[in-house]
Amino acid sequence: MVIVLGLGLGVYLFCCYCLALVCKKAGSEPGLLIWFPILQWFPLLEAAGMSGLWFLAFFVPVLGLVAYVLWCFNIVRAREKSAFVAILLLFPVTNLFALLYLAFSSAAPEEEPPQKYKSMALETA
Repeated sequence: MVIVLGLGLGVYLFCCYCLALVCKKAGSEPGLLIWFPILQWFPLLEAAGMSGLWFLAFFVPVLGLVAYVLWCFNIVRAREKSAFVAILLLFPVTNLFALLYLAFSSAAPEEEPPQKYKSMALETA
């Protein structure tokens, strides 16, 4: 029994650590709330650029599902990843892999702005 509780606590703490990394990499400081089960939604919503009032939506049956879907796409956009990762966040098994990807992947490389005009000069030697 103690081993199962210890493993459960370890998994929970690791998931909270991953959520904290996602918040930091999205440009938001998670604070202590990220370590508390229900209250962790406040820093997660802030990292996704959503209002803290969306927290109330999680307690309304259909609206909670809409809020979760919006959060998935907003947090992926905040981390500059593809929409495919947001889709993976929606499903029970793949959401763990998507969370690990969001937490431990680096930021998307900055693209150089395309040049409007290319030089057509000939080089002579």
